[in-house]
Amino acid sequence: MSKSYILFDASDQETVLNKLIAMGVDVNESMVTDMGLKETEDSFDLKTDAFFEMLNYREIVSVNANYETLYQIPEIIYSNPNITDHLNESWARGSILFLYTEKYSELEQAANDYRFKIVAKWDIPEPSTPLWVISCDKYSKGNVYEILDILVNLNITNGEAELLPSFGPAIIPSWFVFDN
Repeated sequence: MSKSYILFDASDQETVLNKLIAMGVDVNESMVTDMGLKETEDSFDLKTDAFFEMLNYREIVSVNANYETLYQIPEIIYSNPNITDHLNESWARGSILFLYTEKYSELEQAANDYRFKIVAKWDIPEPSTPLWVISCDKYSKGNVYEILDILVNLNITNGEAELLPSFGPAIIPSWFVFDN
């Protein structure tokens, strides 16, 4: 079964839920959560406009629908597929990535070229490389998995910071399969 992650503005919650139900997707308000950025706001050294915009976003993890089909609902800001690992466990991944890079100008150019957003920056003492938070939306030229691959291939990051829990660096192993 296809499973996906979706993101939408809080003001559109009722509309999104009603349209999902009309599509035959089993959802309810208890599945909606906030992105959790508010709780970590003081941790960031730099916050862009995208950060403050995302404070109003809500998410649903593991919706039983194809992520591309979900874009029929115009109020959905972003959707991407879950992935299934070799143990047949489904992993949901949201719209944000955390990456170490000192190459801010290259990251900024890639953001323009591939239409993702630079959300925030943490200056973490260990390692000394800045940790950048980036986000995709429906206008990005790829989902978070594809954008990470692009950034690794452009040598902007080695993907060390985070993609999936416990799997660590970089590109998704070949034994992962998109759920859609």
